Amino acid sequence: MSTILVYSDDTRFGRACANELKSEGYLPYVVTTEEGVVDFFKQRSAVDLVILNEGAEKPGSHHLLEVLREMRPQVSVIMTSEYFNFWNDFSTWLADACLVNTPDLAELKETVKTFLSHPAGSQEQVDSAKYSADWA
Repeated sequence: MSTILVYSDDTRFGRACANELKSEGYLPYVVTTEEGVVDFFKQRSAVDLVILNEGAEKPGSHHLLEVLREMRPQVSVIMTSEYFNFWNDFSTWLADACLVNTPDLAELKETVKTFLSHPAGSQEQVDSAKYSADWA
């Protein structure tokens, strides 16, 4: 069972995401603070994927992404947001995928499945361009 860490200050998104991931057979952990994410990474060695949800309440996932990349560069990270200005920061390029939040989490679930079936560092590379924001 793959362990997925979900960071979101939006409890509705975190809860919905956790429920959907559980229904797909994953083991999700939802954390609502940056400090909680770092502590989780320090305490648990088995994290297969991270979902960082950029919210309006506490923007800062960009900095957190940089910290996570320093701690464990091999763990895939998916960034999500419902705010389009989020993509203006070049540090989002450190993420393996960037998605726009929608009420239907089908795209997120498919992206999770894709990255967990092709772990970071494997010979089969995931086409990250498919999961990038539409810049046009």
